[in-house]
Amino acid sequence: MSITTTQALPPTIAAATIAAHNKRLMRAVFDALAAGDPTPYHDHLADDVRYTVLGTTTWSRIYFGKQTAVDQLLRPLYRAYGGGFTSTAHRIIADGDHVVVESRGRATTTAGAPYNNTCCQVFRLANQKILEVTEYCDTALMAAVL
Repeated sequence: MSITTTQALPPTIAAATIAAHNKRLMRAVFDALAAGDPTPYHDHLADDVRYTVLGTTTWSRIYFGKQTAVDQLLRPLYRAYGGGFTSTAHRIIADGDHVVVESRGRATTTAGAPYNNTCCQVFRLANQKILEVTEYCDTALMAAVL
């Protein structure tokens, strides 16, 4: 079966193409995070993102909207890190509009404590924007250090 430019891609090919694009996007975002630059991560958050940090820490909850996630989660965390933060992706798996990133974050808090946490984040993307984030990490470490 040949596909002409006027024919729609079969759903499996379309999903694979979307997955490959989303995987490349998140690779670029995490390459920047590994270099200590959170700007691409922030830039790709959708205005209406739903950002979930699982667990029972003071950070654990659902943050509705980019501004809320930045103001109540990301900026306070960056301030707590003091000397910067990096996050290196070790595995990225994509399926359609979902991308799973296993990463290792490294920081030193303003109190001088190391904060080296392994995270797994599940992202849902559309049109190069992150619509949803669900974050799994060592919440005992988060509670103890942050």
